[in-house]
Amino acid sequence: MYIERETGTKQSDSDQVGVGYYNDDTPYEGTDSYRAHMKGVVATDSATETGLWITHSVPEYPWILAEGEYEFPDDELVYGQSMMCISLEGSEMDVLGDAFSNDMPNYYGVSMPSSLSSWAPSLYASMVQDAHTTKAVGTSATIVSRGGDVFTLFSKSKKWNQNLWEDLVAVTYASDLYVETWGRPLDGPDCKGVDGLVYTVTNVRDVAVDGYAWSEGQDHSKWAVSMDSDIVCIGDINRMSSQMKRGGGAVCMQNSDVWHAFSEIIVDYDVCGTDTDGMTH
Repeated sequence: MYIERETGTKQSDSDQVGVGYYNDDTPYEGTDSYRAHMKGVVATDSATETGLWITHSVPEYPWILAEGEYEFPDDELVYGQSMMCISLEGSEMDVLGDAFSNDMPNYYGVSMPSSLSSWAPSLYASMVQDAHTTKAVGTSATIVSRGGDVFTLFSKSKKWNQNLWEDLVAVTYASDLYVETWGRPLDGPDCKGVDGLVYTVTNVRDVAVDGYAWSEGQDHSKWAVSMDSDIVCIGDINRMSSQMKRGGGAVCMQNSDVWHAFSEIIVDYDVCGTDTDGMTH
């Protein structure tokens, strides 16, 4: 199976195996601000009706060089990044397709077999036929990995025009959140009790892990942890008002070990009731 370097063919040379990529900043066409702010890889195997999904934060990745060869962009090595890989059965891959229909990713290098349409029709429609909703949608769905881990998959369309973290994730979990995202600039903290807000959602400013440290301006990763429970999310959307008009989402799980791993790397974060222009805790 050969993956076209440009947008190219959307039909796989194989009748069983497929792969496709999406990125709001592709290696070939640059930034697309009309489509979703999200990055990832999808691979499928029609012989077993299974697949895998990688969601990540790296611009211009992967850069496809040739069959079986790809490149990580050198200029992204200095930044903190996030990735999550989940293996899924066929029915769960189609739930992913439903979410993509809401998000409207910017696909490239898609090479999917027509056989995908028989067991994951929503995923096929999104990735091959570029089908997406024209409605204002902000929603969640449950997916279960092949290993039995349960995830909540959030998606929003650009017409929903609300904030992913405050208006969807925090509300769904009824939880305050620490959120680590890229921002130019970041929105200030949303503080419960102010202007009728029910939950506090605030920015992580600095992180440190295994002797390495990243400030907000050096960290391009996108994730959140609950202040109240062991919920962890890996996401697409930055905490910036300008991204309310972009599609995108997050995938979340309840896992104490993963929650502790992320929570313990937080060094500084914005505090409600302070001038957040340089004031952190």
